[in-house]
Amino acid sequence: MTINIYKENMHYVVEYVSKMGEGVVLHTKDSLYESIYKLGRRIHINNVHFRIPQDLSLPLLSFLSIEYPGELYEHKITITD
Repeated sequence: MTINIYKENMHYVVEYVSKMGEGVVLHTKDSLYESIYKLGRRIHINNVHFRIPQDLSLPLLSFLSIEYPGELYEHKITITD
């Protein structure tokens, strides 16, 4: 699964792309983290490739290290800008 995240106005646009299909969702910063948390409870988070903007790199890495500490070094994260 690939998750493309980019900022549009006051929201983050999240594009989910997987073998099962595609989807687009608008999130606030808080709801973005909530959705990633729920996603990690449904599938193995190491199977997710994150493509994120620079302003989310440190906050997202911090979030992932707290919620999924054993998996942090295996995450696929690409910084886009």
